[in-house]
Amino acid sequence: MKNCTNCGTSNTEDSKFCFSCGTPLPSQSQPAETTIPVDLAVSDPTAIPTPLIPPTSLPSTQKGIDNATNGISGKHVVAIAAGLLVVATAIGAGVSYATGMWGGHGEQSASTQREHHASAQKSGSASTHTKQQDNSNKAKNDGNAKDESKNTKKQQASEDIAQYHVTAQSYEFDLPKYWRDRVIAQVDGDTVTILSKTYPDTENPVCTISVESGTLTYSGGDVATSIMGYVPISSDHHVEVWAHRYPALAAMGGIELKSDEEYTDLTDLQSGGTVDFITARNNTDAGGESSDGAIFIIDDWMKNNLISAITVR
Repeated sequence: MKNCTNCGTSNTEDSKFCFSCGTPLPSQSQPAETTIPVDLAVSDPTAIPTPLIPPTSLPSTQKGIDNATNGISGKHVVAIAAGLLVVATAIGAGVSYATGMWGGHGEQSASTQREHHASAQKSGSASTHTKQQDNSNKAKNDGNAKDESKNTKKQQASEDIAQYHVTAQSYEFDLPKYWRDRVIAQVDGDTVTILSKTYPDTENPVCTISVESGTLTYSGGDVATSIMGYVPISSDHHVEVWAHRYPALAAMGGIELKSDEEYTDLTDLQSGGTVDFITARNNTDAGGESSDGAIFIIDDWMKNNLISAITVR
């Protein structure tokens, strides 16, 4: 038997380590040295240490332990330690696998994350696509609305042109803008009579347009009623525009006087709002002489806004 030099436990002859404390045991070739523990608590250095006397007998329990352990060698201790290391390693491996530290589980976790990321990207892409589609539909609807608005405006313009366009047998023209919704155009073949919508008096029209024979320009009428202008339509015919100068007629007494309101409206239409009937009448004498020439402003406005618009069909 080998006694441990550290704790005094008896071990088998082939034991290399103490079964109780793990202290290395001397080999068989080296005799075991007897070490007598010294009481380190002795304060007197001159005192003689008391040798440790091994007990002659052990309690029955201690004997059972000793008998059980005497049969375990150092190799057995190493094997037990190795077993415990294996168990600890296995437990650590299980924990690391459970937390995703192993490659397979980590790959699975990474794969799951990639799937979530891809799903989020797909969802975001779908949301973006939906927004783009909504924007595209909105732009398309806005474009359709603009097109419809343009078509409506074109249709309205066409209706306006048709409404304010006058067509005679040999010629046609658009009414001046100043006349729109204020006059009535009566067409009879190649004769067109323009009447005030407020005062539709055929004896006192805004003007009368007709086709006459001849190609040369000439002046017709007098200061009260005269040709405003003409437009040639063939080698032997032309269009003539006649009108009354109502301020001169009223001043000269050449017409049956009616209300000043009617003549004011007619003069306003003939001049595009540039001549006031009362003022022009007061500035014209009984012989038709105008001190301010206002009665002839009518001629210029009719030429620039009506006669210039007449075209041959």
